[in-house]
Amino acid sequence: MGPSPGPGNRQVPRRRLLHVVRGRHQWRESLRLSHRQPPLVRDPRLFHPRRLRVHRQRHLDHGRGQAGRAAAFHQRRDGGASPLLRREIGTRRNLPAPSVGGEPREDRPRHADTGSDGAGAAARRRPARGHHPFQRQQSGRNGRSPMRIGVIGLGKLGLPCAVAMALKGHDVMGFDVRPDVMNKGRRSYTETGPDGCEPFDPYLETSTLRFGTLEEVVNHADLLFIAVQTPHDPLYEGITRLPDSRTDFHYEHLVAACRDVARVASRDTVVVIISTVLPGTIRRHVLPVLTPRIKLCYNPFFIAMGTTMRDFLQPEFVLFGRHDREAASLAETFYRTITDAPFYATALENAELIKVSYNTFIGMKIAFANTMMEVCHKLPGTDVDAVTDCLALASRRLISPSYLRGGMGDGGGCHPRDNIAMSWLARELDLSFDTFDAVMRSREKQTEWLADLMCAHEPPKVILGWAFKSDCDMATGSPALLLRAILEERGVPVTLIDPHMDSAPLVEDELPVATYLIGAKHSVFASLRFPAGSVVLDPWRYIPTDQDGVRVIPVGVGPDIP
Repeated sequence: MGPSPGPGNRQVPRRRLLHVVRGRHQWRESLRLSHRQPPLVRDPRLFHPRRLRVHRQRHLDHGRGQAGRAAAFHQRRDGGASPLLRREIGTRRNLPAPSVGGEPREDRPRHADTGSDGAGAAARRRPARGHHPFQRQQSGRNGRSPMRIGVIGLGKLGLPCAVAMALKGHDVMGFDVRPDVMNKGRRSYTETGPDGCEPFDPYLETSTLRFGTLEEVVNHADLLFIAVQTPHDPLYEGITRLPDSRTDFHYEHLVAACRDVARVASRDTVVVIISTVLPGTIRRHVLPVLTPRIKLCYNPFFIAMGTTMRDFLQPEFVLFGRHDREAASLAETFYRTITDAPFYATALENAELIKVSYNTFIGMKIAFANTMMEVCHKLPGTDVDAVTDCLALASRRLISPSYLRGGMGDGGGCHPRDNIAMSWLARELDLSFDTFDAVMRSREKQTEWLADLMCAHEPPKVILGWAFKSDCDMATGSPALLLRAILEERGVPVTLIDPHMDSAPLVEDELPVATYLIGAKHSVFASLRFPAGSVVLDPWRYIPTDQDGVRVIPVGVGPDIP
């Protein structure tokens, strides 16, 4: 089965294209008759006076003969149309925006930035020096023109995405303020390849990704991605009780990175920020430190730790906060080499809000599913999986089945902290009701209920799996750690065991008789045999119940009907 047809492979409607080309032919015929005779124009939008000079030069360069006109037609039909024509006939059909990566950056005309609709923008729309308007560029592995990409920040987000970009045939160079991460050695954390299953390290080792100084990376790139953290105070991570105070994220690292990029940029540079921020942050904190050379966009990634490459290569959509239209056009050209997913361009503030709304909506879905789990656990004859399996079929109005399963509360480095930060914004805006606070309170109360279930049994307490999600070695925002905090608050000793987090391996014969709660749905636990006399509380409902001398309680399955 061949590759999915990208936007560049789509056929432009013949009638519409011939209408445009016919208009050009009529104009050319008018030139043959007399240079003083006005052109016979069918489409005034195409032949705006500002654009006639561009068409005249292309006409002279390309020749007036039938062969030249036929070549121009086939070039446009195959996706190689001039920037002007592609903007006129392809914008509404998602054709890729005109690439500006065909000529050396240092040879591009200099211009002052007068705004996306001013004279500077008009200058940027003219054909680049030394670039024939119908010339095809050398294709990368994906059949499209490779681009020079820079990535600032090579952490758990930036590095896998940089490798994914290189995998698509682009010339990628990365930089990080920590020199020890600028290598292709094995990572200390778990990450997967493009399929979400294979290990990430072999892809990194064989990648064409290169490393350089900040100045080298900035001046190498056609498109520069900044993947710098915007951390939150550990008090708002979601592993302790929700404090009464609220606060925004910390933007010092992001602002410093943007300032440094602006300082070393020697030419016009398209910069794409991918870090999570609250609405208004980029305009308030980032734009003031930039120079006119920096053309900025905001492009937050929707990825999950552990499957970063897969989620980057197979997104639901590509979100873009547009500050400079030409920069957004170049970014869309790049993304058409990565995915056929919809490209959603909007204002900066909208994009900032969409990103945190997406994350907090997931927390709301999980809180709702866990509420159904508690209802079913107390209601005879009910099973939360049966309930949520049916709700997941309502894809028209309830969106998707993802995150709609009863289990532990929301976790990770984004979701709990984003809810708390949005609760801060709700207070700043004096919202009539703080939904984000309600989601976090619900998460905390549901964890308290799980603590109640554990305390109802006598044996010592053990949380089995304290990573924030299944088969993962990261504990940021883990709901299991919140459960431990609540138990310790009650004076109940608790032991944490996790084969993905502990240095020692899990030995089945060494497990004590205890009250176990499965805090993370690690696949290895499904085949685990617990010691006789133990109680196992399973909020994921996947532990076998037929274990001799062991009471396995599937949380979310109600008692039998009398």
